[in-house]
Amino acid sequence: MGRHAEAIVAYDLAINRSPQRAELWTNRGRSGERLGRLREAIADYEHALKLDATRYRLWQRHADLRYRQQRFGAALISYAQALAVQPLKEEEITSQCLFIASPGPYVQRYQAAFLSWIYAWKKR
Repeated sequence: MGRHAEAIVAYDLAINRSPQRAELWTNRGRSGERLGRLREAIADYEHALKLDATRYRLWQRHADLRYRQQRFGAALISYAQALAVQPLKEEEITSQCLFIASPGPYVQRYQAAFLSWIYAWKKR
C-alpha cells in the first residue's frame, strides 16, 4: 500500500495552506485512489479540475474512476474532456471509450455520441 495514508495527511496540511493549488488536490486524490477510497478521490479530482481543467491526465484518471464505479456515461464525458485538452491522444482515448461502451447497456448510444463528438471536434 505504500505510505498513502501518511501522504493524505500531508496533503491535507498543504491544502489548508494553499487550497488553490490543483496539484495538491490531484495528488491527494491519487493517494486516496490507491487506498481504494474512490469517492474521496473523485471529489479531489473534481476539485482539482475546477481549479485547472487543462490537465489531460487528471481528466483521464477521473474517467478511469468513473468506469470503475460503472458510471459509463460519466466516464465517456471525462474521456471526451481529456481529448479536448490534448487532441493528439485521440487514438488512445477513442479506444478507451469504445472499450467502456462495450460491456454496458446503451452501448450504441454512448458509442454514437462519442464518435459524433469526435467528428464534430475534427470539423471545427
